[in-house]
Amino acid sequence: VTIDYRFEPTLYWVRPEHLRAENLEGRMLRERRGVYNDLGDLELLVQVLTGGRNPENGEPYDGAEVATAFTYFADGNLETVT
Repeated sequence: VTIDYRFEPTLYWVRPEHLRAENLEGRMLRERRGVYNDLGDLELLVQVLTGGRNPENGEPYDGAEVATAFTYFADGNLETVT
């Protein structure tokens, strides 16, 4: 597993930006990327799909990306997930 982090030392937070897990042969098992705002809130989570099939058309997942967006109220509480 390799993990890249985003550091914001003036705000005292660290967040994982990119995670990638591979098997012993180097085949990707999981991959995720996070995009954070300046307060450290996760705004976008991108997951790479591999293995399995799309239930709508039967095509295999081979690197397709699925993005989930997050918004927050002014007080920092989670407002929406889309």
